[in-house]
Amino acid sequence: MQILNPNLMELMFVFSKLNNWESKLQQLKLSTIENWIHSKAIKIEPKHLLRPRYWFKKTNKYKRYLYELSKMEVIPITYRPKHINDRSEFGHYEIDLVVGAGKSKSILTLVERMTRMAFAIKLENKTMKYTNEKLRELIKKESIKIKSITKDNGLEFNLLHEVTKEINASLYACNTYASCEKGSNENFNGLLRRALPKKTSFEKLENDNINSILDQINKMPRKLLNYNSAQQLYEAFC
Repeated sequence: MQILNPNLMELMFVFSKLNNWESKLQQLKLSTIENWIHSKAIKIEPKHLLRPRYWFKKTNKYKRYLYELSKMEVIPITYRPKHINDRSEFGHYEIDLVVGAGKSKSILTLVERMTRMAFAIKLENKTMKYTNEKLRELIKKESIKIKSITKDNGLEFNLLHEVTKEINASLYACNTYASCEKGSNENFNGLLRRALPKKTSFEKLENDNINSILDQINKMPRKLLNYNSAQQLYEAFC
């Protein structure tokens, strides 16, 4: 007697229950029956299975709340003005996180789009309120004048509109899975990763260490800036 594949046995049971063709089912291949199901030639419901399984639509009220929260006071990047997109005006920033090994500690990075001047501060965690607190601290410490910030869709930035509202700045959000839309910050993060490669622990990293790395990057002549440094251009506008 031929021992049938368990999956085939279940499909045979389903098909026989639906169509009463039990005597002919053993001649069918598993792929044939699967094709019928996938093409919806036969309709399968959980109750028809040999071992019924029921599927439920996954809902998560908390995630839905965070999603709705993230849209508050946020403008899609599609509607970001031309003078920001072409970098013709000073004072528009991009924000991101660089995460250390274990994802427990991270670095908040803020890059000015026109000059590529970068600022950064260490985060002990990635909660929304704490991220806002550290951003406020960074802005105050460095006396940063911000006209707009462009963010990605990370949960840590879902309350960022609270900060931008305080400083009277616009907040733009990249499209989902399109971090390339804040390329200035992504490029800076790559430069930062030269000194802090992936899988580097940030546990013992201090802000003094971060500032030392920032100083090297900001003072580095760059072809993109006609061999000026980001700091030289930034200081010309301050």
